[in-house]
Amino acid sequence: ATPSNRTFGIEAEFFGITPSTAVAALNAVGIACSFEGYTHRVMTGWKIVTDGSVTSTGTGTGGLELVSPILQGEAGLAQASLAVSTLLRAGGRVDRTCGLHVHVGMNGLNGAEIMKVLDLYSANQSHINTIIARSRQSNGYCRPLNLGNGVRQNGYEAVRQARTASDISRVASGFGRYSVVNISAYAKYGTIEFRQHQGTLNAKKVEGWVKFVLAVVEAGAAGHTAGFASLAEMTAGIGLDTDTQTYLSSRQARLARA
Repeated sequence: ATPSNRTFGIEAEFFGITPSTAVAALNAVGIACSFEGYTHRVMTGWKIVTDGSVTSTGTGTGGLELVSPILQGEAGLAQASLAVSTLLRAGGRVDRTCGLHVHVGMNGLNGAEIMKVLDLYSANQSHINTIIARSRQSNGYCRPLNLGNGVRQNGYEAVRQARTASDISRVASGFGRYSVVNISAYAKYGTIEFRQHQGTLNAKKVEGWVKFVLAVVEAGAAGHTAGFASLAEMTAGIGLDTDTQTYLSSRQARLARA
């Protein structure tokens, strides 16, 4: 089961096939999808958009990104898994220019609760790094959080003090998006965006990461903001199911050998 019933969405960057091939493959498995060029418009169906930061080999139009509609629960996770695995079978590829971004809905949370999610992520960044490709650990598109000092400090403190959605949006809009946890997404979508995971069309990796960030949101918002002694303690402490704990532990071991 998913560790939270919050809404979420995925953005999976890829290349290797044309937009028409990608759209046809997705529609063939019952996932309504269209090619929208370059847009950030929220849609009720899946879309393929262009992305200038991604390798363009085989696309005929620049790098590509698969963007989901708003998803929720086990059904949403199953659809996300089917979508990425379908693109993989159709010839989609990823490399170091690609990322997997996950938006999680913040409905019902005030600024202090949202910041506790960032506190939890930041306090455990060293553990999170062990389940992420090295190319995403020092990357300009997903910079580590700096919550305690520097130019962003006052902005983050203003988020902590924000009580209403409009107040959070006003403050969040002042941030850039290129952080491991992008709080500026709140101003546009009412979400925060987890940007650190490397590009993948592997359904198992997508499932594991979505469950992980959903659990981080629930645990952080509930006030569990401290650093854990290890990844294993963290995945257990934030309430992940045993299968996902085992999967993330195996990821950690595999990446350590790489």
